[in-house]
Amino acid sequence: MGYSTVKKINAGTLRKGLYPSYPIRKISANEQRAIQVQELLLNTNLTYKEISEATTASKETIRRINNGMCFHNNNYQYPLRNL
Repeated sequence: MGYSTVKKINAGTLRKGLYPSYPIRKISANEQRAIQVQELLLNTNLTYKEISEATTASKETIRRINNGMCFHNNNYQYPLRNL
């Protein structure tokens, strides 16, 4: 199945009525991964390498999330974890 087909199903423009509300997925897969990285940085002592292996995010992306350079959340104080 192609990307555009999945996107249309998620938005409800193709095959409407499969779910009670649309979009089915409210946040993107990248945003979900960033939230997972933030949680791991805040609540564990895992290394960047271990977080990378658990989330498939690159070490550079993890560093940028830790410093608030991408996927910034105003509820957090940056850096999330001091090295």
